[in-house]
Amino acid sequence: MSAFVLSILWLTLLPSMLLPMAPAALVDARDGKLSGETVLGRRWIDLEAARIVLSVPIPGKYAWPVVHLVSDHRRWLLVRVSGFDDLSGTDPPETILAAAQKRKRRWYVAVIAFLGTAAWFMASIVGATVLLLMALRVR
Repeated sequence: MSAFVLSILWLTLLPSMLLPMAPAALVDARDGKLSGETVLGRRWIDLEAARIVLSVPIPGKYAWPVVHLVSDHRRWLLVRVSGFDDLSGTDPPETILAAAQKRKRRWYVAVIAFLGTAAWFMASIVGATVLLLMALRVR
């Protein structure tokens, strides 16, 4: 029963981490705010405090899109920039992200975020395995 409850909690929390992603075509900067249309609605970040915390290339067959984790002091937004995106607008998102890249946090923030995420996944796997073994021993 515990493994089932943990699985349900994991599956309900996972979309809240991945759904605030906006493609580069839906990201714009107006009135000092970087905003993007996501599945969860429009998310915005203060452009003056925007920082790219982490950039992760996603391997693909034809192009490797890059997912940028853009954050200000309180909010965050995932921006997906693909090699096929048309960035020829008046204020292309790539230029906005390049400005935020200049204020990029140090590399150790990315390493700490990666290690924290890896530890969380490993703890989930170990916890689920222990709960499964406990459930099998009871029967």
